[in-house]
Amino acid sequence: MYFEHLDNKIQFSLNTWYKYVNLLGFQSGKSEFKKKYDSLITTRPNEFWCADVTVFKTLDGVKHYIHVLMDHYSKHVLGYAVMDSPSGLTIKNLLQNAYFQYNPPNKVNFLTDGGTENVNHTVKKFLNLDDVNILQLIAQKDIKFSNSQIEAFNKVLKHQFILPKNIANRQELDIILETDFYTYGHIRPQSALKGRTPHQAYNGVELDYAQISQNRQNQRKIRLEKNQKGGCGVC
Repeated sequence: MYFEHLDNKIQFSLNTWYKYVNLLGFQSGKSEFKKKYDSLITTRPNEFWCADVTVFKTLDGVKHYIHVLMDHYSKHVLGYAVMDSPSGLTIKNLLQNAYFQYNPPNKVNFLTDGGTENVNHTVKKFLNLDDVNILQLIAQKDIKFSNSQIEAFNKVLKHQFILPKNIANRQELDIILETDFYTYGHIRPQSALKGRTPHQAYNGVELDYAQISQNRQNQRKIRLEKNQKGGCGVC
């Protein structure tokens, strides 16, 4: 960004510009470009499915495109695939496999962004089949909501699971992703799901919270007793 003074130009970063605007007391008007989108709220599995593609580069410099299909309510990953580029055929195959595997009883809303891997003839042809009851909706176009649920998942996948592991190549990536997706879906409970894993939430498993609370208290008591018995003897 440039501030022009006579025949000279002074270059500012955007952060510096706003810093001095605030220091000098200028009041900014309301932005006409900033839009606020509400969070999509779902109440049951198979109400909304969402899809997205995220890019991950292994240490050999190769980019891999991880395609993910997820149930919005439970965060249960219905399918994923790693490809060399964004692929409409891959999105269609993930949809097809999940739809006939899970056999949702009611219409499924399929939420995506407007990328060509999501909006294309291959996907549309599948959605138009007589025995498929899926309605595709484009985030922030057909509905006011964004596709933030699966975008947030992709950040978790990359920053909490795969980036810290310094993955060398596609072969290692495939092995690690298989473990990571299982851990996310079947092992790691989430507070947003009331202590359930995505797999449990998708399958309607309800937890006995009284028993969970009692187990925590019992485990705390055991830890305290163990710590008291395991003292060094000096203090």
